[in-house]
Amino acid sequence: MYPNLNTASRLIYFFTVLVGLSLVGCSGSSKEPLRKLSRDEILELKENQRWSLDNAAFETTDHDKATASELERFKRGEWAADYYADGSHNIRRVVIRPATYEDNILAILIKNIGYHPGYKVPLVSINCDSLEFIIDDLYRLETEEIKNLLDTIPPDTLEFFDFRKIIIASIEKDCGLPSVERHGDRSVKAFWSMIQHNEKEQMAYYYRYIERLVQLGDLHPERLALLTDRLLVFNDYKQVYGSQIVNGELHPIENPDSVDYRRLEIGLEPLSEYLKGFDLQ
Repeated sequence: MYPNLNTASRLIYFFTVLVGLSLVGCSGSSKEPLRKLSRDEILELKENQRWSLDNAAFETTDHDKATASELERFKRGEWAADYYADGSHNIRRVVIRPATYEDNILAILIKNIGYHPGYKVPLVSINCDSLEFIIDDLYRLETEEIKNLLDTIPPDTLEFFDFRKIIIASIEKDCGLPSVERHGDRSVKAFWSMIQHNEKEQMAYYYRYIERLVQLGDLHPERLALLTDRLLVFNDYKQVYGSQIVNGELHPIENPDSVDYRRLEIGLEPLSEYLKGFDLQ
């Protein structure tokens, strides 16, 4: 059974084999390190229909196993989660917690998957070389003026289309998404304004584009804050920065006690000063 060894040597041999087997067992059972998924990775998995929580363990931020009531709050959308995946993007761990406004934005973007603002929208020709000089006029085009540009669309069907949506989709098709470097500062600000004052699906579709503009320094963070508030309000969530007045009243704010800190971070005046412009306290 053993090699031809004395008693002491046999003990050493047995111990060596035992340690080796234990190390093999540990290495075989070691777990692959997991990585927290970013918002873009979550959206990509959703878009490609590769999203599955079937093999994931649910826990709380205290590393406790999630209770039935906590899981129910998660299913209802009252709580959100951080998702941890292996190297193949298979989700193995879900840490549930109270939702933040970033989670609400993510929920809106997920809901908006599959939407495209140019779908079934008639397009006009845009002179991209002069975009910075003509975009203000494009933004202010009236219904009849747009009708005159659309030779292929019967005037009696045009009323079903959002005219600003036509301009946005046409600019993107002919010129790409505006940037300061390619199209000038005025183009970027006017394009943001068209998005800001449009339907919630368009706001959601272009939200990440506006984020990138702010990161590049092409837009002031205030513009993203205004879009964030408006997108949240249009989707029945509380706002974050207190910019949205609805029916003459300030729309409810998430964590209102710290709203002035958030406003200060992006260079906005205190909320009380802002509300004076609306004769609100």
